[in-house]
Amino acid sequence: MGSVSPNVFSPGVGSAPRYFRHPFLNTGPDLETKEALERFLDEHGYTVAPVTIDNDDYLYAAAYTNATAQGDSGLMRRIGDDYVRYMNEIFAYYEGFSRDLLGRSLHRYYSSTQTH
Repeated sequence: MGSVSPNVFSPGVGSAPRYFRHPFLNTGPDLETKEALERFLDEHGYTVAPVTIDNDDYLYAAAYTNATAQGDSGLMRRIGDDYVRYMNEIFAYYEGFSRDLLGRSLHRYYSSTQTH
């Protein structure tokens, strides 16, 4: 495994990194890569962040970024409104899923790929 810039993992100046979330929840193309990353994270004191909800919000982030670049405030508002609607549906789905499967609600940790 090559060297990694500390900025990739560091949450900010003065605070130690603690969690790592695999981009798009992808742990690598094969078992060897996955195990190498797990060793690296373990050796450097990282914990893989738990995720119970995967919301594919990168699709909304891309659409919103494009609308922003176009200066289309109406489209930005519609995307934002639809994102809230979509997230309500996603949370309701996973809430029902956990109740059906486990008979109770879980603490929720969602996967977010937004960078701003």
